[in-house]
Amino acid sequence: MSKVRTSVEWGFKDILQHFAFLGFKPAQKLQMSNVGTAYAVATILSNCRKCLYGSQTSKYFEVDPPTLEEYLS
Repeated sequence: MSKVRTSVEWGFKDILQHFAFLGFKPAQKLQMSNVGTAYAVATILSNCRKCLYGSQTSKYFEVDPPTLEEYLS
């Protein structure tokens, strides 16, 4: 597996680790919950967390994440 693909999968793992309800398939019934919106919000919050604390991906590629102010502007 390529380095880039592996690093993208780390991002998906982090989102499901911090927002476990997104990985709970019985709760994701068609037209009962807005899974797309929930995943988008979880992604934004996960990115904010990575701006504050860094991530495995940024350490692997030796790149500093942006500040929270830079990310949200």
